[in-house]
Amino acid sequence: MTELKTVTAYDDFRAKIAEVKDTCNFLPDVSTDDGYAKSKRVSLDVGKILTSVEKTRKELKAESLERGRMIDSEAKLIVKELEEFQLPHKEAYKELDNLKKEREANRKAELDERVRVIRELPEAMADSDSEGVKMALESLQVEECLDFYEFTQEALKARNASRNALAKMFADKLQAEKDAKELAELRKKHAEQEQKDREDAIAKQAAEKAEAEAAAAKAAEQAAIEQAAEAVKQREAAEAQAAKDAEAAEARRIETEKQAEIDKAAAESQAKIYAENAAKAAKAQAEAEQKAKELAELEATEKREANKRHVGGIRKAAKESLMALDIDEALAKKIVMAINDGEIANVSISY
Repeated sequence: MTELKTVTAYDDFRAKIAEVKDTCNFLPDVSTDDGYAKSKRVSLDVGKILTSVEKTRKELKAESLERGRMIDSEAKLIVKELEEFQLPHKEAYKELDNLKKEREANRKAELDERVRVIRELPEAMADSDSEGVKMALESLQVEECLDFYEFTQEALKARNASRNALAKMFADKLQAEKDAKELAELRKKHAEQEQKDREDAIAKQAAEKAEAEAAAAKAAEQAAIEQAAEAVKQREAAEAQAAKDAEAAEARRIETEKQAEIDKAAAESQAKIYAENAAKAAKAQAEAEQKAKELAELEATEKREANKRHVGGIRKAAKESLMALDIDEALAKKIVMAINDGEIANVSISY
């Protein structure tokens, strides 16, 4: 096997390996601007040497095929050593580039989702009552769309469209609720009138029945008297019979009056039952309305508390990220609150 000879043309590159090695014996924090620039500069400098090595290799290789194999072999060793220095730096700044791209994509996706929520708010509130729609409308009234950046025009357009739709929905729901209330009151009055009409009809029927029976009794009594007057010769026998008939008629009259009183009492009892049922129904409706109102208030409270927890969680995560950079907790918290209050230019927290 032919022994590989040293290629003197590579001596300058071997000297540069020692120089580059001293320069590349560290890996800066590429998350900082200075570290990012240093790693990228090192990678570019090594890349230039690699380009020169490749150029020299090709020039030397042209002299002879066997010499070219020797040149290739030494060049590969040099390239391997140089690439070992280059790779950590190259991977570091490439990783940060990819992370920045991912963060930018996530930021735009979050802004687009916020715009979608505003745009679809009327549809989400379609089944709510007027109070719920009013709260949603009030939330849009104070939304100035100041933190949507390049999505600001789209957010403003969605806000204005949803605000107009919610305003119309609020008016429609108010009218519908008013109509429902008026219909309930009308039905209640109608039921009360029907009940009164039934009670009056029952009382009238009982009175007419009692009057008819009394008239019948009176007619029977008059017939008995006329019969007694006409049958003078049979007076004694007729008087006995008339007295008997009169007692029967009186008994019937008394019975008729008793029945009329019973019927009247029954009608009054039925009317009382109808009135109690109507009162119970009105009370049940009032309780249902109160329960619905309490439920709506509870849901609104839960939403506010959930939002507070959400905002607190994001602020806590931001504070902990700052603390991870060796910033003490008090200062980290102060920085987060300054960003939230807009005291630091061009920096914001996405909630």
